[in-house]
Formats: sequence, C-alpha cells, structure tokens
Amino acid sequence: MQTVSLVGYSDKLSARPGDKIDFMVSSQLDAPYEARLFRSISADPNPAGAGLVEHRCERFFPDQKFSSRQQSFHPGSHLLTVAPLVLDAQRAVTLSLMLYPTLQTPATQTLLSFGKFALELNPQGGVTLRAGAAAISTPGAVTGALWDASEMNWRHRPEHYAAIAFHQDEIYDFNWEADFSFVIPSDLPSGAYVMRISCGDAYDAMPFFVCPVLGKPRAKLCVLVSTFTYVIYGNHARPDYEPSWLERIKDWGAYPNNPAVFSDYGLSTYNNHRDGSGICHASHRRPLFNMRPGYLTFGQAECSGLRHFQADSHLISWLHAKGLEYDIVTDEELHNDGVAALQGYAALVTGSHPEYHTAETLDA
Repeated sequence: MQTVSLVGYSDKLSARPGDKIDFMVSSQLDAPYEARLFRSISADPNPAGAGLVEHRCERFFPDQKFSSRQQSFHPGSHLLTVAPLVLDAQRAVTLSLMLYPTLQTPATQTLLSFGKFALELNPQGGVTLRAGAAAISTPGAVTGALWDASEMNWRHRPEHYAAIAFHQDEIYDFNWEADFSFVIPSDLPSGAYVMRISCGDAYDAMPFFVCPVLGKPRAKLCVLVSTFTYVIYGNHARPDYEPSWLERIKDWGAYPNNPAVFSDYGLSTYNNHRDGSGICHASHRRPLFNMRPGYLTFGQAECSGLRHFQADSHLISWLHAKGLEYDIVTDEELHNDGVAALQGYAALVTGSHPEYHTAETLDA
C-alpha cells in the first residue's frame, strides 16, 4: 500500500461560531508536526495569476506542535454480526449463500466465518470450507426492484435492497482518532480556511468553511459553497493523469499528491472498483487530495487546470480584490436548515460546479 508521510482530514467541512472541528492526522515522521491556520483567498497556484494567497490567522489559532503518530486504515468492505449467533443444533446446520464473484485475486477471500469454520473463495475461483479462525471485514447494498431512490441506506429500508456487494478497495470512514481541535471563535469572519500541517518538507492542507450564526448574516451577499459536489468528486483519479504533471506541480509549488497515485485512500464515484463495478459511496471522513489548495485537476492544460474548490477560489479572490463583503453557506447548512440558512441576504451566488443536491437543498 502506497501512503503519504503526513496527511489528515477534518470531521466537518463547515462550522459556525461555537462549533468544534476535530482534525485527524497520520504522520510517519520522527519529529513533531506544526499546525497553523490560514484564511484561503486564492487556491490557484498558477504564477501567471495571483498564485496561492492565504492570510495567517494566529490570533484565532496560535501555531502549535503535535507529536507524530501513524494512524492506519483498512480498505475493503465486510459484514460483521453485532451479537453472537447461538444455534441449538441437534444433527446438522444448513447455511445457504448465493455468491456472484466479480474479481479473482491471488489471495484467499473469506465468504463466511463462523466459529472454527470458514467458507472461502480460493485463488483458483473455487469455494472451500476449512476449520480455523477467519476475519470478515461494511457492506454496500445492491438495489432491488422496490428501490425508488427515497433511501440510500440499506439499513433503513432493507426491503428496497436485494443483495450486498463487497469490494476489497472500498472505504468510507477512516475512523482515525482526533489529534487536535479548533472551536470557531465568535469574531472569526465567515470564509474559507485552511489548517496547514507541516514537518520539514512534508505538509498537508485541510480546508474548511466558516459560516455565520444561523439567522444573523454579516453581509448582504451569500456565497453557496458546493461541498456535496466536492465530496462526490473527492479523490477523483483521472485516467489522463501522467507523471509528467509533476514538473508543472514542482514549478508552480502546487499540491503534490494525486489520487491516481494514492488510490488506496479511496477514489470517487466517478471511478471504478478493481473488479470494474462503479464506486457508489463518497465521504469526506478521509483525506481528499483533490480538495487541497494548489491541486491541479488537469496537469497539461493551457490554463490553470482547476475544478471545484480550487476553481471556486477565483470567485473568493475576486470578491476580496473588489472589497465586497460576503458570508459563506455550504450545502450542509442548506440541507440541515433549509431556506432559513439563506434568509436575510440580498443576493446569492454559487461556485463553478454546483452539481449535487438533496431534496432538502432543492426545496430550499
């Protein structure tokens, strides 16, 4: 597994004053890493423009150092019973399993483990039963004939689902422990922020958005940030990625890590699993390399080659250049609070690609 020496993520992509954001970090380095807070103005590294523009925010979050520790993650989906299964068998127990294998691997794949027995799919594609302990590792469900898109969680409407699909490269939540936290101060302006961590030449930059208190706008203009779209496209590994992009990345001081290289961190719903089936789940509870200041989506473009978070920073940069005050509201607040999140504003603008919505955001 190819991993990054210093990387992290936050438990929230947006927060209001008084809310706490936890930051989860994994560091393979021998020295402590430093955490510093910046306000993000421009996330475009192109030297032909403004370049990366960030303002230090040490008054709100003094520079701090934290001990390095490596936190692991384990791709692959599984199903685990929550309570022991007790059977009072007089003569025999019959277990029925309908299987549709989609990827043959060199390693044995456990289908079912119970007590000292395990049912396995061997590298030759055959099914074997053996005695001994075996680990079974959170499932994705296959929709059935009754599915009507009203529920995306199979646990809530199991009658809408017909089977469970498992993939060896599936991952949703890294479940890392928090290394440090930041409580949003009441006087921190609404905007885009970046928590930067660094140790020597290694660094990462975790963006988040600060929104005003609900019902108390600080500006007449509201910028709606498309965090749902950011997450859906999170870690999109483009098929046109080439190592030659690294030359421009180095020259521009752009973000160096690409999901096409570090695919074990989980890809986007625009990619496929290793068995060829489409990825169906997306999450920000893991490092999202393409949601970093300076990330290049198109490494050989004649322009900056940006999408989503980095492209939307052009709007933020322009507002600052023109001296226009604004508040930020993200998809999360619009989903949770509805039209109340937008009340009190004279105008609303979106970013470059507000593609993904929920019924609640559309109703608002």
